[in-house]
Amino acid sequence: MTPRRVFSLTVTKEWEGRRVDEVLRAALGMSARQIRAVKRRRGFFLDGVCVYANAVVRQGQRLEAVDENDYDQGIAPEEEPLTVVYEDEHLLVVDKPAPLATLPTAEKPRGTLAGRVAAHVGEERFIFRPVNRLDRGTSGLMVVARHALAQKRLMEALHTESFLREYLALCQGVMEEDAGCIDAPIGRAPGDGVRRCVREDGKPSRTDYAVLTRFFQTNRTLLSLRLHTGRTHQIRVHLMHIGHPVVGDPLYGQMHPDLQDRFALHAARLRLVHPFTGETLDFSSPMPQQVRALYAAP
Repeated sequence: MTPRRVFSLTVTKEWEGRRVDEVLRAALGMSARQIRAVKRRRGFFLDGVCVYANAVVRQGQRLEAVDENDYDQGIAPEEEPLTVVYEDEHLLVVDKPAPLATLPTAEKPRGTLAGRVAAHVGEERFIFRPVNRLDRGTSGLMVVARHALAQKRLMEALHTESFLREYLALCQGVMEEDAGCIDAPIGRAPGDGVRRCVREDGKPSRTDYAVLTRFFQTNRTLLSLRLHTGRTHQIRVHLMHIGHPVVGDPLYGQMHPDLQDRFALHAARLRLVHPFTGETLDFSSPMPQQVRALYAAP
């Protein structure tokens, strides 16, 4: 079952001066039960601003109501360090360390980013709403929505020019080309539930890359990469595909003893348009020292 549904309309002259809940019942057919549920979660929005059910609407305004089902993600708050680089009533931008899982699983219910965010937010009815995802072994910037409408709008923007995701990767081998595009479809590796690979029947996947530094003494290259799609393990699979796997990647290359369960991939920059204010937000995070130490060391 879909955990949420968004009701929306642009207010016409017919509904001018009416209450939010009246318009939603009459114009969109929302039931009294749905309106009560939305009211409990403060899910009414006029032009992106959270309002109460008795707010009066004006012609031309965009009215939206988020009807979200109760569901338990099994996330327990964890009072552990959390680096928050931006926060408002609609979204958080956090800097995830590695190795740290994003979401709990049945095998590992604790020790996750979701648990740390739950503790930071302190909401009694907490639902974790990540927008971009990072593997356990990848560090860097992630956006977390504070409510369902924010998540909907951010997810709609995720693979557009208004949502830039830039990564840093230290890869094996000295790359000859200064820049390029890896445009290769990705699908599941045959007989493996975890690995992905480039395959003709895979989903379209595109990664742009540019060389920042070549380290001839260690036979490595530092790359800047931008994602145009969001396939599972996309950068890791694409770099393996062209013969330059990420340093320390145990799934697509080789482990490195100095990386302690992580690999040399970091979400270094996020630029997005705020889903409610329209402001352009731009954040950056440096490559962790643990990886920088390998630029010139074996």
